[in-house]
Amino acid sequence: MKTRLKALRKEKGLTQEQLAEKVDVTLFYMGEIERGVKTPSLDLFVRLVEVLDVSADYLLRDTVSIGNPYFGKTPFALKKFI
Repeated sequence: MKTRLKALRKEKGLTQEQLAEKVDVTLFYMGEIERGVKTPSLDLFVRLVEVLDVSADYLLRDTVSIGNPYFGKTPFALKKFI
C-alpha cells in the first residue's frame, strides 16, 4: 500500500501534511504509513480511500497477492463434517 499511497497523494497534489490533516492523523504517523512502518486501521484506511477518491482494492493492490491459496482445498476443520 505504501507505494500506491504516496503516488496517489502526489497525483492529487497533496503534501503528507495536507493528507494527514484531511484524514485526522499526525504528519509523523502519515509518514510511517507511507514508509510501510505502520499499517492504518480499517477506519483510517476508509478515510484514505475517501479522501484520495479511489477504490479500496486499488489502494491495496501493491500488497495483496492474486489468487486464493486455499482454492480447490478443503480446510482441515471442515473435512470432519463432509
